[in-house]
Amino acid sequence: FKKRIFSKSFYFPNIRSGWVYKYAYDDNSKLILRTNKFNGKTQIEYSYQYGKNDSVSFKRESHAYNDNYIGSFNEHEFYYDSLQRIEKILLYFGDKTDSTKKINVIEDNTVYDDEKLISFTREGIKSNNQRYLMQLYKLYYDNYDRVVLIEELGETYKFEKMPEPLTGSTNQVVKNPIPSIRQVSKFTYDELGRLNSYRLENVAALVSANYEYRTCEYTFEYDNRDNWIRLYRQFDNKKKRLYIKRKIKYRKK
Repeated sequence: FKKRIFSKSFYFPNIRSGWVYKYAYDDNSKLILRTNKFNGKTQIEYSYQYGKNDSVSFKRESHAYNDNYIGSFNEHEFYYDSLQRIEKILLYFGDKTDSTKKINVIEDNTVYDDEKLISFTREGIKSNNQRYLMQLYKLYYDNYDRVVLIEELGETYKFEKMPEPLTGSTNQVVKNPIPSIRQVSKFTYDELGRLNSYRLENVAALVSANYEYRTCEYTFEYDNRDNWIRLYRQFDNKKKRLYIKRKIKYRKK
């Protein structure tokens, strides 16, 4: 493997540090392996495969967990159209001990304006293959074709007791559509075109006191190679705090 770059990240400064991420590439510069280690022990390992399925290009990303989740893994399958734009994403949960995996999330119905993704849907699937959540995402761009706003519109499901002659009652899942926006994500950029901030606004929280926070904003600091080295997080109007600090080592040319 060609080890090109690895970074060391610090979560919760002065409390929990020592994360190391390593990346390996093939001869065509495609990512094939990534490992996340904490204090020298592998926590998650990502492997990547590329190919074609029924003439459709795809990329498969598998996540294998540490000893706390022996045998468990997640698997993403990315499918591309003839223009190499993402057309569909499938997320599986699996168990290596019995070689099984079940689909959990489907992202589909992609709409593009030339190369720009305009909208897509995300659908949750239960273990019995029953759909339980559908969300629609709309993306908006600035004059430089950079994403500046993502809107999330969704529908929820509720359980209603329905009369049943034999058992007395049973629960039936009934779709309860929400016509309004549930959540928005806003992005700003600096004069060099780098992502400056990412702000999540929980629209539903604006009309309910049951949510822990209404807004969460992340801001970035960069090194001289335009890779971010510090990430700050701020909830609502509380103090902005350092969330992640990265030390990046580059391979000499």
